[in-house]
Amino acid sequence: GNTLPQLTVIDPLVCDRGVDRYRRGSRTLSSLVTHYRCDVIASHDAAADAAAAVAVARAIARSFPEVGSVSPDDLMRAQADWHRAWATNYAAYRRENGLDASDVDERWPVPSRVLKVGAESLVPVRYREPWWKFW
Repeated sequence: GNTLPQLTVIDPLVCDRGVDRYRRGSRTLSSLVTHYRCDVIASHDAAADAAAAVAVARAIARSFPEVGSVSPDDLMRAQADWHRAWATNYAAYRRENGLDASDVDERWPVPSRVLKVGAESLVPVRYREPWWKFW
């Protein structure tokens, strides 16, 4: 019966997949840090990973106007579209290669498995400044 808070989700993985779809290579957090030349501490604890994710999101926002110059509401919609397109293509790839695609979820930012237990969709918060300046 709990509900999720209203907030804006900025997902560097989804943004990277959306704006640089055909780039080859890994898209792990450490790979994205290297690709976007982010200066972060390399330890893998929650605080370092969060700082790395923020650094990558800011780098993407500076590099791609379709991420950095849009409102948080528009970015949320774009990320949902980018994730849905990726999930559709990935599921098709898995099926074409005889693999199970039943766990590929098109919902973003809250996966279907979370919604099934009663959580509500996230609603973005409105800001006057570009979203990435707050980090």
